[in-house]
Amino acid sequence: MPETLRLFTRTLFVALFVPFFLSSAAFSQEPPNAPQTQYWVTDQAGVLSASVEQSLTTNAKRFEEQTTNQVVVVTVNSLVGWTIERYGRWLGNKWGIGQSDKNNGVLLLVAPKERKVRIEVGLGLEDVLSDATAQRIIDNEILPKFRNGDLQAGIVAGHKAILEALGGEYREKLPWEKLLHLIFLPLFVIGRFLGFGGSVSGGFSGGGGSFGGGGASGSW
Repeated sequence: MPETLRLFTRTLFVALFVPFFLSSAAFSQEPPNAPQTQYWVTDQAGVLSASVEQSLTTNAKRFEEQTTNQVVVVTVNSLVGWTIERYGRWLGNKWGIGQSDKNNGVLLLVAPKERKVRIEVGLGLEDVLSDATAQRIIDNEILPKFRNGDLQAGIVAGHKAILEALGGEYREKLPWEKLLHLIFLPLFVIGRFLGFGGSVSGGFSGGGGSFGGGGASGSW
């Protein structure tokens, strides 16, 4: 093989395949202190009360029974230098959220230290929960509450909106509807505190769902 052709072939190989291998190696790494145990709600950052965590878990389990879709909430102590997009995609694939034949998982990821939030959408749900819809949920339901210092309320509102969007029922609330929500939400929380509603196991088994980077992110 002529030297010029050999040099061209080597250069082409480096240009095409080395970035791919480096990218694959990077994504195979595991972030330090990543949550290991799979729960419907994993509150590593400690921003949720026990009653709210239980309520989110109950709603997620019931939703899976009705639709087979898995919606998981995770808060982390730190993104350890990762972007929240990379972290969300890694965690969704690591846990296999959703069924392998449907890829029907959604991850609501919150990193309070970096003030970042991400809705990571499984490959099979990207047409149902589009990037645009995920962004509206973040901008209209989650971030306003986060910016007011209420991470718990933002997570509850975001989780509810995700379930509604997957069921084809999500729409932005009108101002008077938001006022009613502010009035009745404390009553709901009081009801949970007084014991209305049963206990539920927090663990779940991921079915091998895959994530390709669909979803949306936000900062506050």
